[in-house]
Amino acid sequence: MNAPWMILTLLGALLACGDKETDTGEGDTDTDTDTDVDQECTFDACGGDPVGTWTMAGTCIEVEGNPFGDFCTDPDLSFEMSIDASGTVTINGDQSYALDLTMDMRQDLYIPGACLKGLPSCESMDNEDEDGSMACTGDPSVGCTCVFALSTTDTETGSWSASGGTLTFDEASDGDEPDDLDFCVDGDTLLVGGPSDDIGYFSYELTR
Repeated sequence: MNAPWMILTLLGALLACGDKETDTGEGDTDTDTDTDVDQECTFDACGGDPVGTWTMAGTCIEVEGNPFGDFCTDPDLSFEMSIDASGTVTINGDQSYALDLTMDMRQDLYIPGACLKGLPSCESMDNEDEDGSMACTGDPSVGCTCVFALSTTDTETGSWSASGGTLTFDEASDGDEPDDLDFCVDGDTLLVGGPSDDIGYFSYELTR
């Protein structure tokens, strides 16, 4: 699949799963990834030699604004995201790469009653399909608390190149444009990340 390595797929699945004629909009964005400690995701794209077998050690997402802004403008809306990632990325000296990654995402979402007018029950937003599962509780006249969960695995091969602080991955089979990501190698730590129109900024920490 086209990088950034499933993050957009995960968030897109959440939006698809929760799109049930609800208004969801600007509110608190408390986004944690990998641990329960908020962190700044941007880093100095220092470049370096990325060749090696790297193990996923952490993920980080900075959500800019609110991905549910098309549905609600109530300031009481809030959401918190956590993503646990595991697996390896192998970057070879012959300019080939292979990745095998699993990501488990959980999204806790509170939708205030002002955005749920006409909804018969919070449970009517429950959903489970290939995009993940969402279960909601509460009183729609007051607000619904929803939990979205998704686990996905990605295996991918292709070619890579690096220039300065930019690492480019070109998947062999997807036919999409190559992905240009910021990167920095510091000893046995590799940081990879970049901006996204859908979520803001994401980054991954890998070790070898």
